[in-house]
Amino acid sequence: MLDLDRTMFFKAKFDVQADPGVDALWSVVLSVRDWTLAKAQRDGYSMPIGMREWSRLKAGETMCSPGGSVRLYAALHREGEVGTWACQHVEDQRCAGCAPRRWITEVGFEGRDLSSGTVSIITMYSDLPGFMGPLQPAPRPNIPLLMEKLLENSMLSCTVEELPLALRPIEFGPRGVDRLRNFLALPHRETPVIVVAPTRSGELPIDPEAISAQLGPNAFVCFTRDAAALDDLNGPLEPNELECRPGSLRIYAPLPHFDVPGDGINHRFFSAAALKEDGGAGCLAILRRALAQDVHARDTSIRMEDVKRLNRRSSRERASRRREEEIQDLAIEQMAQMVEQAEGDAREVEAELDAALDECDAVRDELARARAEIHELELKNASLEWSLAQRGEALPSAREAMEQASELTVFDIGRIFVEAFPDRIDFSDRGWSSLEVCTYEPKAFWSALHSMCTVLYPLYRQGSANMSAEFGANSKFKLARGEGPQTRANGKLMRQREDFYQGRPLCIEPHISSSTGDPNSPQFIRIYFGWDAESAKLVIGETRHLTNATTRKLS
Repeated sequence: MLDLDRTMFFKAKFDVQADPGVDALWSVVLSVRDWTLAKAQRDGYSMPIGMREWSRLKAGETMCSPGGSVRLYAALHREGEVGTWACQHVEDQRCAGCAPRRWITEVGFEGRDLSSGTVSIITMYSDLPGFMGPLQPAPRPNIPLLMEKLLENSMLSCTVEELPLALRPIEFGPRGVDRLRNFLALPHRETPVIVVAPTRSGELPIDPEAISAQLGPNAFVCFTRDAAALDDLNGPLEPNELECRPGSLRIYAPLPHFDVPGDGINHRFFSAAALKEDGGAGCLAILRRALAQDVHARDTSIRMEDVKRLNRRSSRERASRRREEEIQDLAIEQMAQMVEQAEGDAREVEAELDAALDECDAVRDELARARAEIHELELKNASLEWSLAQRGEALPSAREAMEQASELTVFDIGRIFVEAFPDRIDFSDRGWSSLEVCTYEPKAFWSALHSMCTVLYPLYRQGSANMSAEFGANSKFKLARGEGPQTRANGKLMRQREDFYQGRPLCIEPHISSSTGDPNSPQFIRIYFGWDAESAKLVIGETRHLTNATTRKLS
């Protein structure tokens, strides 16, 4: 919701490589520093220049200008020497008589190892909502200066598709035709390629430099002034209608399938007549919007919330490991006590046997009784070993916690189950938020989560064919795998059942419900969830009753 009032200005993503042993993330931070200080000098404000302050920003601290009009926020997640980092540069821009404008540039770094990673840049702006007055003029499209600072950084080499990143077009001649055609046809190519074709007289219909200045690393811009080279390029492409005709411009889309008939319609072009109409201005505007501003489903960037989510997950994993270690230590202590007790019992039996040597019958009876006791201890010992192996020791504590559930909040109960069953259940960000306003009776909510972890989860793991019936037979709750046809036909209602988990789309249409349908009953329960195949977990996205076609008609 926080991004809804923002206008996308520019986005980019590319790989960086530092020398072996050099921290690539620190080199990126230094480029952000150079860019920030250059902006401060240009606009007449000051920012910290000391390396200590910027080292703190790398570690996840905050930085701001003396007046507070420029602020930098950061978050860092580390796994060994590999870092994932995001920085948000926020600048408030004011103009007399116009709505204040806020510029936000997010820089993300996802490390592969100490010396390499992927950098993403997103620049957005928004005008003050509800301002009764004119807006500031729309900004002129350009590539942020940060891109140049990263390219000028001598400690980094920047690449796209394993090719050196440059903010200039690539001119090709007869010798480069085969290489260009092979690159266009690569099925795993993820970056668009724009080819500007000359007229038969060798004139270009649009300036390739202007295109590169608008798109940056979002596309490769190639051109030639040699009509013969263009003919060589087009020869093998013409049978599938993939050629770039003289005087036109063609965009070869990512992930091509040149060998599939009809793939030509996926690679759009601007005809010579279209480029002549306004000198290519309309073409430039479309390319800027479609390639350097619009966010596609395939686009991935590291943002502040992504890094914070990684830190929360690591914190939960560390807590889970500590809990497992505590349980193991307790089990070892209990086993030592049992062994000591068994040894004491054995000594007592031996003493009784020594004292009863003259009474053979009594000795036999005592011996049989001692053997029975030892056998019983061995059975008890084996049972405890099996219980520990199956983590059965958690069940008594779960029952005790169930007796105390009425003293807990539903948020506490949700956290307890995520920590107790970290490999079975979790909440999305929306699910955690819904717990804060959830009014379910704690014992009923506890019972519902327990059924999900112990009954429903195994059914999903086994791929049960009759899941709803099996769940109902083993639980006091009902399972609905989906909504009714009227609800599914309503796009607005179904959008309420769309969620995200760890950056992945999650459908929370399935839900469990209590036997009572009265929302005023303390036993009323509705929990909406989805099965996340990648983590193999039940992920709860909503604990409030979502509107369906039936409840909508009743209201």
